[in-house]
Amino acid sequence: FKPYPQQIEVMEFVSKCFKESKNALVESPTGTGKSLIIRAIMLEYLKSSNQNQQQQQQTSKLPDWLFQAAIKAEQNQIAVESSSVQKLRDTLKNIHYFPQNSVNFINQLCVMNNIDFVQQQQINDLLTYTYQPQHKQAIFSSRTHSQLQQFQKQIQLTSTALASRKVYCMHQSKQDIEDIDYFCKNNSCIYRKQEQLLVGLVKSFQSADFVQAAQKESACPYYVSLLRQNLSDVILMTHQQLDESFNQNAVLFVDEAHQLINVVKQKHEAEVSLAELDQFQLKLEQYLQKSTFLAENTFLSLSQILMQLQKLIKLTKYLQNQFVAASKADLAKLLAEFDLVIFIKAEIELFRRERFTHRIRQKLNEQVIYKALQFLELLCHEDVQSQFLLVGSHDQQSENQKNFRLKLVHLEPKMELKYKNVACFGGTLQKDSFTKHFTQKFEFLQVGHIIQKDQLKIKVIKELQGKEFVFNSQTQQNEQIYHDLALYVQNKRKTLPKEQNMLVFMPNYASIEKLKKSIQLENFTIEQPGTPLQKYEERCKLENHVMIGVAGGSLAEGIDFKDDLCRFLIIIGIPFPNIGDFYVKEMLKMDKDYLLHQAFIKVNQCIGRAVRWVGDWASVELIDSRFTQYWDYLSYWIKQIGQSK
Repeated sequence: FKPYPQQIEVMEFVSKCFKESKNALVESPTGTGKSLIIRAIMLEYLKSSNQNQQQQQQTSKLPDWLFQAAIKAEQNQIAVESSSVQKLRDTLKNIHYFPQNSVNFINQLCVMNNIDFVQQQQINDLLTYTYQPQHKQAIFSSRTHSQLQQFQKQIQLTSTALASRKVYCMHQSKQDIEDIDYFCKNNSCIYRKQEQLLVGLVKSFQSADFVQAAQKESACPYYVSLLRQNLSDVILMTHQQLDESFNQNAVLFVDEAHQLINVVKQKHEAEVSLAELDQFQLKLEQYLQKSTFLAENTFLSLSQILMQLQKLIKLTKYLQNQFVAASKADLAKLLAEFDLVIFIKAEIELFRRERFTHRIRQKLNEQVIYKALQFLELLCHEDVQSQFLLVGSHDQQSENQKNFRLKLVHLEPKMELKYKNVACFGGTLQKDSFTKHFTQKFEFLQVGHIIQKDQLKIKVIKELQGKEFVFNSQTQQNEQIYHDLALYVQNKRKTLPKEQNMLVFMPNYASIEKLKKSIQLENFTIEQPGTPLQKYEERCKLENHVMIGVAGGSLAEGIDFKDDLCRFLIIIGIPFPNIGDFYVKEMLKMDKDYLLHQAFIKVNQCIGRAVRWVGDWASVELIDSRFTQYWDYLSYWIKQIGQSK
């Protein structure tokens, strides 16, 4: 296989950035082989270390001290003739997976194996999670666990995918465990014995699937993954896990980096209702009244949370009949008036660390407590009086005043990626709107698509039925427009060969519902919120079929519409954010082009559905006269290849 010029350009760019201790941001369209590029750069980086050579298979040359320990541990599991071994096994039955207990186990294990002090310390560090990697490491991050699994199958390096206890738990009844973290830490789980974990760890490096290997040895895959992570070449994690503490000397590769911005925003916003605050307050009060056994410091910490919770409830009740939104100076004044300039981060951390959510919940949905704590925690943010927006709203489906909700949003959230070097890849990245959400500085590269110009034809449709067509908030209320659009789409479908399919994107679900009334549903599938992608994948394989979805929805990112699955793509209207939204209004004050940036991220993603590999081809129609006016907001590769304007 000979790399494409675009792939070589990206690899040289990222490698140069790493050598100069810089971070790389690469806009590379879907279908240009970003996964292959990342694998090649990752392999070259890891090979550059004398301590970590390229692995030809999914195996690893583990340290001798670890093999010795594991071999002896395995013998301990099956040997019965040795009284000393039997004594060790009996001792291990009651040992929990805690650092203070693992020292005793290691001491006995090392004595029996005549392992020297240095090796003993290494094993001890490994089992207490203080072992430091002796080699270079790379971290790969993507949006979902399924994407991580796909990447893991493609790399010929030792790798470990990190996931939650619930994902890796071996207990058949794990769905019935209310608090699996608490269960894990406070029960003598049969899959957490240290002998089993050491054996499972070594065996896991001799298998293509470390989870299956660990399970075969009755070793918990979750704890084996924690042991593996500092012995692996590559660690895989979702975007949500990136702010957790890992090896800061590793290099980070981020795929689908545009989705990382959503993670940053989600971590800096919180929403809670008056009813949820009241429920949490009641349960916390009851718990404090009954819990006379609490340590004094713990009792004071919980009391501090309760006091601030009561203040927040008082503010919410005050606002429910008159409040719309407040930001910056107005918000600072409001918080000061209700004495909600608070500093209880340490108390909230203690609440979570000590698992009080599950101690006090008693038939209370844990999400209620989670949302209330998230809101209180954001009130502790250093920027809360200068960079936050507070919005109030009523549930339109209910007349209950307690369904009044408050939403707190950081207008300019930032995240620090605590790694040696970072390389971010995405098909719809905009340098300024991306980099403002991170503390690091990035070098930026845009590359073109690997397809040729005649493989993607783009046309702007300015008129429909002989009249200029603008699909805005006003015209979207005109029922006749939907009859015209339905006729246009149906006629286009009839021009396609029988084996070819068509994809249509609209700006919102409301417009899809109106189009649905005007279209004959035979050979059409309409996107519905919450519908599994698998159902769409099955339907889109039907011949001469039309899939209709919303720009920015599931169909715009979740399905690979390659080849005949999408030979014709239509985007109706420009998917601008709701101008009436208070958050949008605040963002427009800081960025006059905010609406266009957000809209064309979705447009570019939609167009990316049409061409998925070097041999793919498609026609695209943009139905709205304003597309001509805003042509420059299309991605670099689209403007470079798209034949018609």
